[in-house]
Amino acid sequence: FDSLKVAADHSQKIADPLAGAIAKQFPDKFPGNAASKAVDLRVSLNNLLGSHVYLAGLPVRMALAGSDPGFKAGAATLDKNTVELSKVIGSVYGAAGETRFLELWRAHIGMFVAYTQGAAKGDAAAKAKAVADLDGYRRDFDAFLAGANPNLPKGAVEQLLTMHVTGIAKAVDLLVAKDYKAAYPSLKVAEDHSGMIADPLTGAIVKQFPDKLGN
Repeated sequence: FDSLKVAADHSQKIADPLAGAIAKQFPDKFPGNAASKAVDLRVSLNNLLGSHVYLAGLPVRMALAGSDPGFKAGAATLDKNTVELSKVIGSVYGAAGETRFLELWRAHIGMFVAYTQGAAKGDAAAKAKAVADLDGYRRDFDAFLAGANPNLPKGAVEQLLTMHVTGIAKAVDLLVAKDYKAAYPSLKVAEDHSGMIADPLTGAIVKQFPDKLGN
């Protein structure tokens, strides 16, 4: 799983020079600096949030297959992604912001684990509790980011995270049902949605710190 993550991370080393060359070729179509700090932030958040969705699918699949070593390995790789995300947040909001993000993000992964366990056992009450906990997480995460950035209205991030939560939960339900033909496209939909979180978040951060994240 670590090797798969390394291969996925390497994709940016292909995309960055390609994007830079295309932007240079068509400056009227793609104005601005393709390698600015703001672009780096946007790309990093998009890549890491997208990878989070797919990496979350690894321990889920291993758990449903009854492989405890596979689950633990997948969870460890997923946590490396979590730490990387926290460091991106920390680069903007400092050590306290990094720590708070790490706490909230790890907690929501645990809630998805609880949801998966409930789904695997057919325990509707456990699933409902996990969904309620994830709703609480969305509110807490919203309060954290809205409190850190005045350009994020209260409730905006909570709403952005709705598809993240429901999308992964749907994929879990389909994996439990062994409807793999629908499960993996569902996971891709959740991954595609990551840009709808990363892009407005990046915009708000750049607006908050124009000197730090300008060209």
